[in-house]
Amino acid sequence: MIARAANRILSKQLKMGEIILETQVSEQFELLKNTLKEKFGAKQIFIFGSYAYGEPDQDSDIDLCVITTDLNGKRKIDIIREIRRELINLISNPIDILVYSENEFEERAGLSNTLEHKILMDGIKVYG
Repeated sequence: MIARAANRILSKQLKMGEIILETQVSEQFELLKNTLKEKFGAKQIFIFGSYAYGEPDQDSDIDLCVITTDLNGKRKIDIIREIRRELINLISNPIDILVYSENEFEERAGLSNTLEHKILMDGIKVYG
């Protein structure tokens, strides 16, 4: 799964004239996955948006959807801030993050006109 995401990103970046090694991209995603899993209890992680759909440009951010068992009473904005602090030195691209409990994501993804449904159907699941 990570290799698939890395290959999509790599092929698009090479088309844009950037030179980057596939292993570097894979390593970044592996670090990202491990950090989210170990420090934030991520049960599922999706990449969505331009990087997942093969359309990134030099200004594209990485769109992440992080699904946890429970938010443990924390506000989503606080979890997102914690994740950003952890990832800032791991990932060179800007990152946009969505956080959901498993129940919340499943409920919203079940509705065909939601962003969560699009993430589930078209995003790249890199963990879970």
